[in-house]
Amino acid sequence: MANGLEPPKKIVWIACRAKEGCPGNQAEVVWSKAAQPVTPGGGFNPQAGGRSIRYRCLTCGQPFHVTL
Repeated sequence: MANGLEPPKKIVWIACRAKEGCPGNQAEVVWSKAAQPVTPGGGFNPQAGGRSIRYRCLTCGQPFHVTL
């Protein structure tokens, strides 16, 4: 950012999927992006879309993805 401040971290309640046996239930959202495939005509098909979200577990510190 121009003023040198970072946006606040978004912490969510989600079971850790990075390490087997990790008891973590909170993770930071690292990034999130839409997975909307573009059709040959430049449009998109909403039924084929989705979202990929990368998290970092606050207990073990390992990253993991969830695709919706």
